[in-house]
Amino acid sequence: MKRFVVVMGLALGLMASWALAQEKQKSDLEKLKEFKPGSDTTYNWVDDLKEGLDKMREDKSPGLIYFYCPDDKKTAYIFENKIFADPEFSTVGGKFITIKMNSTDEKALEKAQNLRMGFISNYRGKTGVLFLAPTGKAIPPMIGPSKPAFKRAVAAIQKKFAAKESKGEGEGEKKEGKKEKEEKEEKKEEKKEKE
Repeated sequence: MKRFVVVMGLALGLMASWALAQEKQKSDLEKLKEFKPGSDTTYNWVDDLKEGLDKMREDKSPGLIYFYCPDDKKTAYIFENKIFADPEFSTVGGKFITIKMNSTDEKALEKAQNLRMGFISNYRGKTGVLFLAPTGKAIPPMIGPSKPAFKRAVAAIQKKFAAKESKGEGEGEKKEGKKEKEEKEEKKEEKKEKE
């Protein structure tokens, strides 16, 4: 009798868990039906590629292009509601120039071609993220809807460009150091000439 009660309790528990999972899945499906790709407001998105590239060069910041395809709601939903909205990635918008682009918009793709960024046409009809160096050069590959892949890419790019910035500052210090040495040598020579 005790076994029967335990078995029935387990069965009821499993049925309740299954029912909750079904409700959550139904809720996610309803959200997905209502979802409009490209509607994310998590970051300060730039909708114009040229404007984004100009801002990257001006700020000397790396960029992130989020390509979304209106027909690929599921992948866009994951990016916009699971990855971009994750508090772990809340600082991305401050460290990258974030550009949003409809990957089926022929005018935008043509504009990219005119900006000598023809490689963007390779992403026609796809949903994903492509990172850019501050110069506008692409840093492949395109990242799919995976938090671990997004996290690794963000960390690697931040590390790469933080290292370059610190090298640049170090080079500037070296140049200033050389100038100071040259000035000191000139002063020494002037003193010798006076004596």
